Amino acid sequence: IEFQRAARNNMLYIIYDLLSWKDRIYEKCFYGYKHLREMTIPSSIISIDRCSFYECKSLTRISIPTSVEIIGAHAFFGCSLLKQIIIPSSIKSIGKSAFSECHSLTEMIIPPGISTIEESCFQGCKSLSFVSLPSSITKIDHHAFYDCISLKEIIIPLSIISIKQSSFKGCSILSKIFF
Repeated sequence: IEFQRAARNNMLYIIYDLLSWKDRIYEKCFYGYKHLREMTIPSSIISIDRCSFYECKSLTRISIPTSVEIIGAHAFFGCSLLKQIIIPSSIKSIGKSAFSECHSLTEMIIPPGISTIEESCFQGCKSLSFVSLPSSITKIDHHAFYDCISLKEIIIPLSIISIKQSSFKGCSILSKIFF
């Protein structure tokens, strides 16, 4: 309840204080909050659970500390104004559809340690123009970059073993693939 009131008023200091007593941002914690614009996640957090920021349509900036290891499925799905997100090297897992429909996201640098780009992870990120994948990536799952219509270039490591069906479907201007 406190989270809801603070998010509605975008009182970041209250949210930050409340979260600093937790080790995770629980499933659907900020689900659909239209008024949350920015978030600095406290260093006590190790997991951003499933659907934590699902369709937070006003969210433009989020700061993830190096304590976070997991970004759950659909965590930032539909955060259509989210322009940039720096994923720290501490991240070990990014769930399916974690950043789907983040229309304003322009680039993504995946940190070392991630082995799979999960299903639909960046599907519909219409402004995404550049992606860099680390040498730890071995698999790009179904629809991972589906309908990323601005994707121009991607760096795919030689470690890749599998690129699943329709991973890059709808990426009509993808012209530079570096290995």
